[in-house]
Amino acid sequence: MNISKRLSATALFILLAGCSGSLEDSECPRIGLLPDAERITVFNQTGGQDITDVVGTGKIEGLSSSCEVNDDGQIYVTLEIGLAAALGPTTPTQPLVLPYFVAVTDADQQVLTKEPARFTVQFDDEDRAVRSKVEVDTFPMPGVGRFVREEYVVVVGFQLTPNQLNYNRRSGN
Repeated sequence: MNISKRLSATALFILLAGCSGSLEDSECPRIGLLPDAERITVFNQTGGQDITDVVGTGKIEGLSSSCEVNDDGQIYVTLEIGLAAALGPTTPTQPLVLPYFVAVTDADQQVLTKEPARFTVQFDDEDRAVRSKVEVDTFPMPGVGRFVREEYVVVVGFQLTPNQLNYNRRSGN
């Protein structure tokens, strides 16, 4: 099952976090992580899933958001994502690219927008694991005008291949 379909199927189980900013909480969209997509393991091209095949890992460790409204009533959201990343035990020091997405669902759990993006994590020879906070560019909510909190959910997760999703489900980490 692809990630877009899973967004609708599991939206009820999203882990929710609050929104702070210039709008009241009742006007700011809820934000959450898509279950099983909050972590990613990148494997090398051999097709194996042994520890020696791990190029790197990533985990979304937290979400926060702020919201603003312009004079036309358009609501804009800025996300801050807590990210932990590490290189695999046999991977030479190199940047690690972790694909992720930000999606917006409506009250019927239909995906209205989905934007893919990538975290590029830099490592040095001494630090093979890093933690950081990454700000996602401000984006407009679908439609114009004020809305109530229950109308939309902003969902974040790693863009996983079917093999990565199955690995997450099997490992349960």
